[in-house]
Amino acid sequence: MAGHPGRDQRRRLFLDKVVKRLETIRGHLDDMLSTAFKARNGDTHSAWTYPIKFDVSFRGLISTAEDRGANPNLLGSAQHRNFTYKINDIGETETISRTFLGSDYYITDSTGKIWTRDRSSFLLRQRDATTGAKTGEFAALTGGLRLDSLSGSAITFTTAPDTADATTYTGTLSRSGLEVLDA
Repeated sequence: MAGHPGRDQRRRLFLDKVVKRLETIRGHLDDMLSTAFKARNGDTHSAWTYPIKFDVSFRGLISTAEDRGANPNLLGSAQHRNFTYKINDIGETETISRTFLGSDYYITDSTGKIWTRDRSSFLLRQRDATTGAKTGEFAALTGGLRLDSLSGSAITFTTAPDTADATTYTGTLSRSGLEVLDA
């Protein structure tokens, strides 16, 4: 005989929600992949829309993984606990471990400053590596930033490309989760 009926139903509902979130994340990844293929073969009239569509799906993926209503959040970046539950009346348990299925990254530039994605304003911001304080340097993820090269974790990018204020940075890219980057 399994555990308490009410507890079993709550566990099933919780796990069903986790599975639905996994399916949603998979859908966002499929959309992003489709958009990337279309962008590679796209025309100049629609080329500007592909990065926007990609980033909308990317933000949806992150939002789904970081769902604040899930407790414990088995898919988010926060260090939540694992999910352990009884599987029978004699006290045996099973545990489902947390796995980060969102995506995050930061860049450590050649001066030792850290560049992080500001999710609320869609900017890449430079911060002091020791204090975390903003340095005042930033770039819009759409239109204000150009990826010049990426080889392994070595990265070169330019802020304010095609302007008189263009600045090129080199650094090291660190990724976590699914390791997907903004368009």
